[in-house]
Amino acid sequence: MPAFNEQTLDNWRKPASENEEQKILNAISMVKDAIKAHTILKTKDIEFVMQGSYSNNTNVKLDSDIDICVMLKETFYDEYREGVTRENYGFIDGTNNYDDYRGYVVEAIQN
Repeated sequence: MPAFNEQTLDNWRKPASENEEQKILNAISMVKDAIKAHTILKTKDIEFVMQGSYSNNTNVKLDSDIDICVMLKETFYDEYREGVTRENYGFIDGTNNYDDYRGYVVEAIQN
């Protein structure tokens, strides 16, 4: 006998209900508000990007998480071909490092 019957699979296939969608929007809003309220992060150039099964509409209804990328747009890690440096492009050393940034995001969400 199959682990899931046709009705269960059919229910999972349906989009989130209005109530579920509101919970999702509330969760996204809470993350954005937490980041924007953080003393350091509120001054950074940050973009929020939905990723994973929810944004791809492949999530399992009532049994899924939401992947929210809190992307810092003002810093990136570089790797150049031989003979080329950041100076060739006018880039300067950044002031952000990954561990600090990650710590700030965790701190903001915990607060």
